[in-house]
Parts: sequence; structure tokens; C-alpha cells
Amino acid sequence: MSASGRLPFIKALSPDLDGWSFYLCAQKDARQGRGGDTFIALTLQDRTGVLKGRIAQDVARLREEFDAGDFVKIQGRTESFNGRTQLIVDRIRRVNPDQDRAQGFREEDCVLSSARPAEEMWAELQELIAHVPRGSVEDVDLAARAAAKAFDSWSSALAKAEAAEGKTGGKVAIGAPVRETIVGDRAYVVTPSTYTFKQKGQTMREAGTLTIVLIKGKAGWKIQAWAWTSPEAAPLK
Repeated sequence: MSASGRLPFIKALSPDLDGWSFYLCAQKDARQGRGGDTFIALTLQDRTGVLKGRIAQDVARLREEFDAGDFVKIQGRTESFNGRTQLIVDRIRRVNPDQDRAQGFREEDCVLSSARPAEEMWAELQELIAHVPRGSVEDVDLAARAAAKAFDSWSSALAKAEAAEGKTGGKVAIGAPVRETIVGDRAYVVTPSTYTFKQKGQTMREAGTLTIVLIKGKAGWKIQAWAWTSPEAAPLK
């Protein structure tokens, strides 16, 4: 990509900047503009926030360069749209960890950080894991097992909020990983996941993607961060 400078983290972005950076592509949707032309609407994130992006040129080629749930390298420019900063994408590709670490790529920089201490979350996760029923998760590799357990922790944290919205009977199905990348003591896994629940008597289904970042230490692989991305839930027919 271009030799332009690296953009600041999302929280520090402002309009009229030109450069490149690494992000997690949380959502990717093909849409039609008012003139009938197809464009790609993106939801991007790093550890500081969420940013809307747009691919309006060379759409047919660039849409094949990445998927939702991928870490991506983007070359583009920022502009103000409806009072918010968005990123107009000129070039985009899936991250190559071996190649891109030399330019500062780190998985944990591309996933929203929690305000809670990592040690506290890990202790809570370990407690939850002790009560997770054994099942098909045991047939999946280490990274996928970590992803499933991490999601249990995440869904537990949402339980009270969902109860307030009338959601009950939530169940999560973790699919087989579609991408696993391990480079030294860092790894990430992307896996399709489905969340079903009932709301006001109607069974709802939310199909999304779970992206997990892991770091290997003396005690083995531990989850550093994760992100769940999906469109709005829809009634199950």
C-alpha cells in the first residue's frame, strides 16, 4: 500500500486525514446508492472505538479481498458525514501477520478494550469455565475452545440487560473456525456463531462472527480480547 503515514487510533481521528491503519472489520454490507451504484458499508474498530467506512470505487475487486471478522489493512482518507468522521477506503486487504507486524500490527490493538482489568475478567472466565458442560466443544482445537468459553463469559455479562428487554432462553452455537492464524506467541481465530433467544414469545436468531485474540504465556494460551459482530436479530421462520 501507499507510503502515506499511519492514521491515529479511531478516538483521535478527525476529518481530512490521509493514510493507512489496521482495523478489525466488524461488519461488511453491500448497499445501493441513490444513483443505483453498489458500495460497501463497513463497520471498523480498534481498541479505542468504532468507525464507519465506505468503499465506493473498485468495489467488485476490493470486496473479495476480505470478510467480516477479518483484521484488515486500509489505505484511505477521513471525511465528515452527518456530523461524524468516516473513512473513505481506497485500498483494503486482509492482514498478513508475518508481513504486517513489521509495520506495527497487533491483534489486540484492533479489538475494543474493556474498562475492566484483564486479571479480573480472566478470573471470572475461569470460574465460568468450571461450570461449562462438556460436549462438542472438546472436539475443536485449542483456539476454538477458548472462543466458545470466552463467549460464555460475554453472554453472562449481558444476561441482566437482555432480561430487561424481555429476552429469555438464549443459546449460543459456535461453528467450526473458518480462519486460524498463529504467529509465535500470538494467535487469532474467526468462527461463525449463532445466538437464538425468545422475545415476547417470538423465537429470534442472530447469526454473527466471533473473532478471538489469544496470547501464549507460561500458563498456555489466554484470551486477550474478543469481538462479536452481527446484523440485527431476525424472527426464526
